[in-house]
Amino acid sequence: MADAGMLRRVVVGLDGSPGSGGALEWAVGLAGPFDAEVVVVHGRGLLERADHAPEVPGWLDTMLAAVPAEVRLSLRVIDGPPADALLRGAAVCEADLIVVGRRGAGSPFELTLGSTSREVSSRAAVPVLVVPGS
Repeated sequence: MADAGMLRRVVVGLDGSPGSGGALEWAVGLAGPFDAEVVVVHGRGLLERADHAPEVPGWLDTMLAAVPAEVRLSLRVIDGPPADALLRGAAVCEADLIVVGRRGAGSPFELTLGSTSREVSSRAAVPVLVVPGS
């Protein structure tokens, strides 16, 4: 991990939801002053693999196209549940921060955080920013 005041890599999880779009905006904004790389992680689930969907879904291309060209951006599509994919992606790229959106699509017991944001924030080895849905 970098020094407390320095960011080299910011990992952000994208799943096509408005909450993940907000997380991408925050990740780009936080990375800018440090010229940090934004590493987008998409957890490719069982349904995507079973449907023989393309490696990169169309909605993901659309979201990434909105990122300013001067932002250093990379994409990792990782098979598995979203929380596991984000944590593996963060570990592999030696992230300094993970940004995840909260969409609250989980059970009523997950009113404060969604299941993915809760799991990532409880298991991460680096700081996690949870961006509330709009």
